[in-house]
Amino acid sequence: MAFRGAETASQSGKKASGARPGGGRFGTLGRRLAEFFHGHGAGIAAGVAVLGGLLLLYAETLDLYRIVTPTGSISNASGSVRTGGDQHSWALAIMGVAAAGLAVLARVTRQRLPALAAATLGGIALVIALAVDVPDVTASGLTTDLEVGDAEPAAPNPDG
Repeated sequence: MAFRGAETASQSGKKASGARPGGGRFGTLGRRLAEFFHGHGAGIAAGVAVLGGLLLLYAETLDLYRIVTPTGSISNASGSVRTGGDQHSWALAIMGVAAAGLAVLARVTRQRLPALAAATLGGIALVIALAVDVPDVTASGLTTDLEVGDAEPAAPNPDG
């Protein structure tokens, strides 16, 4: 009776390793994904950070918004079409290039500080986009030529 709670060595080994009996196909897939991301996670994160930095650079060349009059035409007032570079004086492009470079540096040297700096630059860019750009893109009122207009987010124009 004293040995009723005792386990054999093979039973205690299964519990310690965390293996679940009958894990099935999804258990195996989950383990494989975990092993893949454990081995390649830093490379994937660096790749995403480089892509994000290059997208910030590209976004500065696109139109941020256009002022549209009540008739549906784009206003002729100065500043009625504004690019990201006009809005930020190319600061987000510089931040994007710096973040991409820092992500590569963090991956090559395996240091955390450049990765933290790249993530911080990404966070600052997000705050700028939400705090500065969103209010301008959704604004309405008078233009510099005293036309009534609404700002609309500018999608790339395939016609040029």
